[in-house]
Amino acid sequence: MISTYIHLNPARAALFDLHRSRLEDYAWSSYPGYLRPDRRRPWLSVERVLGAHDLSDDRKGRLEYRRCLEEQVARIESGDDRTEADPDRSRIRRGWCLGSESFVGSLLDRLDEIRSGTLPGSLGGEAIDEHEERQAERLCEVGMARLGLSQKGLGALAKGAPEKRVLAWYIRGRTTVSNAWLAERLSGGHPANISGYIRSVEDGRSPRIRELKALILKSED
Repeated sequence: MISTYIHLNPARAALFDLHRSRLEDYAWSSYPGYLRPDRRRPWLSVERVLGAHDLSDDRKGRLEYRRCLEEQVARIESGDDRTEADPDRSRIRRGWCLGSESFVGSLLDRLDEIRSGTLPGSLGGEAIDEHEERQAERLCEVGMARLGLSQKGLGALAKGAPEKRVLAWYIRGRTTVSNAWLAERLSGGHPANISGYIRSVEDGRSPRIRELKALILKSED
């Protein structure tokens, strides 16, 4: 759980002496309030976290919660890598958010609104990457439909086919996805090829590419 991860941060960051003190002695944490109601701030509600562990806010439940965290502190103390001791860390560190697919989708929708300026905010890190990739996938599907291509048909084309060149140009002009993403999604060969594909669309020398470019942009006129 996220709460357990947070409660273990003082131990993981060695903010107290793990040999001489206890996690509950660290003052700058809500954890002591989970164990002792007399140290609990008025705003602190512990029922949800304890309930997620199938525990109640009574003496038995509080002692069991302490036991669970003390076991993890012991693993942190004895391990070579303190960041690996918490079993939930691997789930938390491998993404910019943690939740169900619908929850992640709702956040990405919110990022769409932020990016378009309808909501205040900022984008950064992995959130940008995932947002851009989702937008690129949408554009790829739109572009394929305008070019009359199915996924199977796209895969059957040569890696440098005019259709793939135009799709790469179309997506790149509207997102910041990497050449590696475009190369994999379009089966376009090595990522280093993508920049050349895009330049071939921009210089407009090929009649076939000009025709496809007009077709993919027709609905935007």
